[in-house]
Amino acid sequence: MVNSYIRTIEFEYEKVSRHWLKIHTIISVGLAFASFLLEVILYFVLKQMNLMEASAPRYAQKYLLIPTGLNLLILLIIFLFRKLYPKRLTLQSYVISIGLVAICFVLFTIHSIFPSLYFLFAIPLMFSCLYGNYLLTSVTAICVFIARIVGDVVIVWDSAKSAVLDESYNSVNFAISLLILAGFCISCLTLIYFEQEKTTLR
Repeated sequence: MVNSYIRTIEFEYEKVSRHWLKIHTIISVGLAFASFLLEVILYFVLKQMNLMEASAPRYAQKYLLIPTGLNLLILLIIFLFRKLYPKRLTLQSYVISIGLVAICFVLFTIHSIFPSLYFLFAIPLMFSCLYGNYLLTSVTAICVFIARIVGDVVIVWDSAKSAVLDESYNSVNFAISLLILAGFCISCLTLIYFEQEKTTLR
């Protein structure tokens, strides 16, 4: 009787996990598609405002073909893991969570001239905490911080962007953004803790 009850709980838990993995994957695809659509719209908006400095072929290569190709590669890896390891739900959750960080990294790096885009990295953090796995959220957070630093300090995709560490204002803004992400990460881990406490009380 007890074993049957445990198996029922495990089955329901697996069912919920599979459902969330499917939603998580759809969100990743949606973000990749939305970023492509945004780039197309942005081209016509900037051109209409006479702010477009790059030629159409150059813009297509730098802001459409390369980022879209990278996002498609990330999505291919996600779908490949889901296909090859259909029963390893934990592995899938790691791949999808890190894959979403990678998609956000591509979008942020391409347009890091807009500082507000660092908020994108809150998306994979928030979604990872819904699995209720401390390690998964911690690994996702580490990937987020690496992506944030590399995308803002190491890679300079837009020549119009000023170096982060060369100006005091940019350095302070960069440091504050990291503190905000750290606070958001702590909030996600705290949420996992209290959700597990609620589950234990039930």
